[in-house]
Amino acid sequence: MRVKTGSSQSNIFDILQHADTASQRKSSLDRLEVIGWEGFRPLLEERLAYGDQSQGGRIP
Repeated sequence: MRVKTGSSQSNIFDILQHADTASQRKSSLDRLEVIGWEGFRPLLEERLAYGDQSQGGRIP
């Protein structure tokens, strides 16, 4: 892919090509999809104590 720099202007086709190639690249955040995040929910609920709001007040 050719990157344009300086005073030359990009046209719509350059922008669309860049958007297409950028959408095909994997982000480092995509690797986090393999982790079962729901398994952490019971531990977080216990430690953060979001469940007991009977006394009111601001959420921690």
